Amino acid sequence: LQYNQMVDQMQELVEKVYKAELQQSQDKLAKRNAQLQALQTQINPHFLYNTLGAINTYAMEADQREIEQMVNMLGRMLRYAVQNPLEPVKIADEVDHLQSYLTIMKYRHWIMPEIIWDVDSCMDQPILRLTIQPLVENVFQHAFGDGIRKGHYICIRTYKGDQVLLEVEDNGIGMEGLLEGRHYRLDEVPGVTFGIGLNNVNKRIQLIYGDAYGIMLFRNGTGGTTIRLMLTNKKKK
Repeated sequence: LQYNQMVDQMQELVEKVYKAELQQSQDKLAKRNAQLQALQTQINPHFLYNTLGAINTYAMEADQREIEQMVNMLGRMLRYAVQNPLEPVKIADEVDHLQSYLTIMKYRHWIMPEIIWDVDSCMDQPILRLTIQPLVENVFQHAFGDGIRKGHYICIRTYKGDQVLLEVEDNGIGMEGLLEGRHYRLDEVPGVTFGIGLNNVNKRIQLIYGDAYGIMLFRNGTGGTTIRLMLTNKKKK
């Protein structure tokens, strides 16, 4: 009986060692794959930067100032975007990134909406990288579906109290599913499927700060849409 118990214990020990070695091998493989992916993400931007640099050189030689400026702004956006998306930056950094995006959009459209800024009180406020630009991009894609006309605007504003709020407001065609006087979480808007940009921002904010934070939407007094970000200085526990 003791012999059988000893054999069983030895077999159990062998299995534990085998499982531990297997787990260690899987961990090493996962780590190696992560390293390879990190190296790959370094290669692709490096190629893009070099290509943009070459395009910029041709634009300068041809005295194409518009192309030169677009390439410069796109290069700045790429350098900013490839850094850690969970890294907190300042709202000032996000505003600078958004300015580059708006410069490119200026050359893509014959007419631009008026851009209204009201963020001076929160420029040093921490915010996740790549948070504001996707919200404004959503406005260009959906709010002005009938075209940008004189009188259209996009307002980017911040409020600072117990919580920090950042809003992107437009006076476009409005979003179907938003009832007047009601605020909606991103996943509560009936009949609307949001793209990668807003969902990505929302998930990253909730990952860092908790499910109580993220994107809210509501119909504003112009009939357009206001996208509100609820932020905090504290990370979730």
